[in-house]
Amino acid sequence: MSVIHGKAACQVCKEQAAKYKCSTCILPYCSLACYKKHKETPCSPPISEESPKEKPVSAPLKDMDEEGSLLTDEQLGRLGASKDISDILSNVDLQKILKELDSAQDPEKALDQAMEQIPIFREFAEKAIETVAGPRTPE
Repeated sequence: MSVIHGKAACQVCKEQAAKYKCSTCILPYCSLACYKKHKETPCSPPISEESPKEKPVSAPLKDMDEEGSLLTDEQLGRLGASKDISDILSNVDLQKILKELDSAQDPEKALDQAMEQIPIFREFAEKAIETVAGPRTPE
């Protein structure tokens, strides 16, 4: 596999560093255009060198949620439609922070640190929580 700038090269165009992997066959690709080109031909999961083992059965995600931490479709819709969220997500520094959090070895610790030490992230988190909570009704 070729390497570009220390990353695996896109196996579709072979010109750019791969940023993504096909969820089916794990082929590295760099863009939506390359993904679409790759998906023109059906692919299959890679064949394991090991003997096939029975995969543990995992519960559906909704069954695993005991604390109510999954968002409803309505809440996701509010996030997607929020101008405040859209505006703050356009901040390049916040985008970098979110990417770092997404790939952190200890995401919970990284999230706690970001909330304590990075004002733009704390502002984003607060806006997201307010948006998900929805409009407040007077008591």
